[in-house]
Amino acid sequence: FFRCSALTQGSAWILCTVIAIIAARRGKIEQHRRWMARGYAVGPVVFVMARALSHLPGLDSLSIEAGSYSIIFYGMVSIIFADMITDWSEITTDRGVRLGKAVSVETVR
Repeated sequence: FFRCSALTQGSAWILCTVIAIIAARRGKIEQHRRWMARGYAVGPVVFVMARALSHLPGLDSLSIEAGSYSIIFYGMVSIIFADMITDWSEITTDRGVRLGKAVSVETVR
C-alpha cells in the first residue's frame, strides 16, 4: 500500500511539473507559476513532511497503511496551501483596486 501512495505522490509531482512546462512554453507564465508551486508542494514538501512528522511521538507507531494515507493527506493539504499562497493577492484585494481604478458607489449604479 505504501508503494501506491508513493506512486501517487510521485505521479502528481511529475504531472504538475509537465503541466507547468507546457504552460511556460505557451507563454502562460502565471499558469506556469501556479503549477510549479503545486508541483513543489506535492513533491519535495510532502516528502519532507512525511519523513519529519513520522518521527513525532504518536505518529512514529503508525501502520504502513496509515502512513500511506498520511502521505496522500499531506499532498492534498499542501496543494490547498500552495493555491492559497499563489492566489493571496487576488483573495485579499478588491477587484476595482486590482484593475487600477477605485470602485465607488456611483460607479456601480
